[in-house]
Amino acid sequence: MKRHNVLGMAVGCFLAAFKKDERGPALLGMGHENDVKERAAEVLGVAPESVKNWMQEFLPYWARSRRSSIEPGWVASDLRGRPRPEGMSRESRDRMFAELELMPEADFVALAKAILDVSKDARFGPEYMKRLIAPYLDKSESDVAFSAAEVATRVATGQLPRVLKKPLGNRRPERRMSEADGYAFARDLDVVSWTLQRAKGVCELCERPGPFLGKVGFAFLEVHHVLALADGGPDTVDNVAALCPNCHRACHLAMERKTLAERLTRKLRLM
Repeated sequence: MKRHNVLGMAVGCFLAAFKKDERGPALLGMGHENDVKERAAEVLGVAPESVKNWMQEFLPYWARSRRSSIEPGWVASDLRGRPRPEGMSRESRDRMFAELELMPEADFVALAKAILDVSKDARFGPEYMKRLIAPYLDKSESDVAFSAAEVATRVATGQLPRVLKKPLGNRRPERRMSEADGYAFARDLDVVSWTLQRAKGVCELCERPGPFLGKVGFAFLEVHHVLALADGGPDTVDNVAALCPNCHRACHLAMERKTLAERLTRKLRLM
């Protein structure tokens, strides 16, 4: 699930909490539920209808909550057969509800205001938001950009060993269930680390240094599978290149992406 969808889901959870007495919009300084949806659409880039759907998903939870004044009566079966918002799953709802149910009302309101960018409450700044969304983020190949800075940080903190020998990787990486779009692939961080060490801060396509230094002073590059894992590509160093962000996007989106893939394949064979 993408970051903006997670935060939109939290707004929907907030609206569901106050649906019965219609206090939600007023607590946010807005006149109507639609005002909240439109604000979410503007700030987060989500469809107003998505916020409504997320709200509907959370109504049964608040109906069973001790804190909520919503009358009981909703049951999970009421939701069967209705299209589920993108990335939503029962596990997502359970996790979000557990995170937000025990918040004091004042904090819950402050969080919603911070998400909608109508307040700058320091308690709900970037670090809190990062923690809130972390359990839901899509771990599929298209959304994870491993940078040299991230790998260096993991090595420094002992989370990732420095790879001194060329890793074997995995010719057939395991396919796992994902909340985002059905499946994700297990990726070998030794392959990531080796690839970035091999590149030494230089994009392996355009052969220019990474465009900026990451947090720990390493040139920023991203790891790209030439033949995507979803298309049967292996998670091995001969199918993985370290690219600058511009070349990485070009390999996914440019009209000449097939030509770029062929060029990268030839280069990797010589490494």
